[in-house]
Amino acid sequence: MNIQSNQIALDASQRAVATAACDERQFVLAAAGQGKTEVLLARASSLVDDGLNPADEILVLSFSRAAVEAVRKRSGIHDLDGLQIRTFDAFATQILLDEEDLTEVGLPQGFDHRIRKATDLINGADFPDRLYPLKHILIDEAQDIVGDRAEFVLALISALGDEVGFTVLGDPLQGIYDFQLQGSVSKRNSSEFLQALINDFDVTETQLTRHYRATSDRTKELIKLGETIRGMGVLDDLTSRAAHQLLDNYRMESSSSSLLNLPGMLEPFEGDTTALLCSTNYEVLIASELLWENGYSHVVRRKTQDMSIAPWVYEIFKDLEDRTYNAQDIKEKLLAASKGDADDQWIALKTAEGDSRAWDSLNVSRLSQRLRSRSVPLALTVNDSAPLTLSTVHRSKGLEFTNVLYVQPPAGAPAAKEDASALRQKYVALSRAREDVVSTKLLQDSSARPVLSDGRWLEKRFGKFGQYTARMEFINSDIDDMLPFESDEIIAQTVQDNLVLERLLGKIIFGAIIDNDSEIPNYKLLTEDNEIIGKTSDSFGYGLKKSFAFKNRRNWTWPRGFTGGRVISIECATGHPEYTKSAGLGTSGMWLVPRLSGLITPTWK
Repeated sequence: MNIQSNQIALDASQRAVATAACDERQFVLAAAGQGKTEVLLARASSLVDDGLNPADEILVLSFSRAAVEAVRKRSGIHDLDGLQIRTFDAFATQILLDEEDLTEVGLPQGFDHRIRKATDLINGADFPDRLYPLKHILIDEAQDIVGDRAEFVLALISALGDEVGFTVLGDPLQGIYDFQLQGSVSKRNSSEFLQALINDFDVTETQLTRHYRATSDRTKELIKLGETIRGMGVLDDLTSRAAHQLLDNYRMESSSSSLLNLPGMLEPFEGDTTALLCSTNYEVLIASELLWENGYSHVVRRKTQDMSIAPWVYEIFKDLEDRTYNAQDIKEKLLAASKGDADDQWIALKTAEGDSRAWDSLNVSRLSQRLRSRSVPLALTVNDSAPLTLSTVHRSKGLEFTNVLYVQPPAGAPAAKEDASALRQKYVALSRAREDVVSTKLLQDSSARPVLSDGRWLEKRFGKFGQYTARMEFINSDIDDMLPFESDEIIAQTVQDNLVLERLLGKIIFGAIIDNDSEIPNYKLLTEDNEIIGKTSDSFGYGLKKSFAFKNRRNWTWPRGFTGGRVISIECATGHPEYTKSAGLGTSGMWLVPRLSGLITPTWK
């Protein structure tokens, strides 16, 4: 069998992994740029050639949404339409959605709770029906599987039995998610997970040999450094410091004192991409602010749970009724819209809708309400790729770019330490590049002190009465997407008409308070032309109350408004058909909402 992709012909080490027997259990050490995605897809192709059905007998799992996205995009060239490709969180949510008793009580809130609930189901007497057909599991980015997700994977493999094979790919030098153990019930770290996998399941260990990502002498040099660091063994204090010195010498070979000194990278040539990688999202917000102010368009990569439904889904369904349509009707609308691969989109829509017994039809009402659960297939989410991408290092996992701008973390930050954790984070950032890596600095206001509180960054300063919050991060959940926005002064359809991304992307949005006497305030969102595009949520109100508001006798004093947030995308919100019907938007149960990012400043007058 001649297994190859449209980019690389597999070498002997990759071919051996891809063509192993269906029931083989392999752990594959695969460094950055060694063609993991192609190996994974070639493995799936080989399994299909051996008679397995990609739709229900093969499952691809990854910790990273970016890795899932890369696999999904390339699966078409391997004729793997219908291949199950999921993050662990999305697959666990699908297991829960399959259970009928959740129709009344709803899904557990938070991905960690869902992972634990799904693990309980796997370990319980009522084995989930979705798992019965599985014959082989492919797991990518295994070094990032920790805590409750590690228990989920181990339970899954154990429950499926000895006859089910698996192929696990990973690189311990890229394991940067052990910090998630703080919020996890299980405290199993990435090293312990990999050890349990190897010891308990009769695993064959192998290693890929060739490298494909690096295309320049500059990036090929990092490959040798990575091999040297892996050869150091366990990274204690002494070896970590030595390894940091190697990487710091490498990154300083090409450096700049300011982002704005690098216009060529900030405006890549057609076909090229640049990633600006930071250690924290606060640094991403500061860099984004600087770039917008200087006219550099970009996208900010968000965390997995913040990725919402693409606006093209709304365009497809906005004029449809809350009833069942046959597959051909939906596919014709998908083809007419030309927003991507119609067959792939149909599979994603049907997967989200969840009625596998009626594959040739789709119920719009069921789809809109299932999408509300946030179990959204990747093909239906907003595309956050662009020539210039701003991201934390953690959110760049699984991605590659032509060039990388590595923002040196500020002195005293956890990422600036010379320990093993910071080393792996630095290596991950530098190894995303195909051609060049430039180390740079982000000039920050020394009088501002960033503090992470309840999932959002606050910018603290000192004033006449001591420390106070000067700015607050606007996060994904700060937009009210529970119902289509309308008010006495504007109808819902006008708000929808105002939501045009080409006009709004990167524009500063102003907030104006709606009800000054409420316990938790909401703010309408206005463009600089005074167009209303939505309103804030209660989540935003609580954040504002904690950060800025003060109580005078019995009443709270709220900011009259705020400024500083910028539009980063327009997305599709979903809910019950009655929501859109009562707002005069049809009965699809779908409407548009904006998403904002940035550090907002309150206004009191």
